[in-house]
Amino acid sequence: MIMEEKDYLKLAKEYSLKEWNFDIVLPAGDEDGWHYFSCDRAGRPKYSNMPVALRINNKREIEEILSKPIAREIYLEAHRLRLSKS
Repeated sequence: MIMEEKDYLKLAKEYSLKEWNFDIVLPAGDEDGWHYFSCDRAGRPKYSNMPVALRINNKREIEEILSKPIAREIYLEAHRLRLSKS
């Protein structure tokens, strides 16, 4: 079964809510068969830890991005994409 972008987003939202209780999931693009997402929680204080990043492939495998510099790039790209659509 071929997954569409909305399917990846749904998986990311379900995982983010279950694992971290984060309710904001923003797509950050795709590369080499992986779809990247920035996950955050509404009302998170600005001085707390940064949002979490994850990636999902077409086999529905989900991986957390543990590298802080890479997670930060995913976070920034997700917000760039969101701003470019508004």
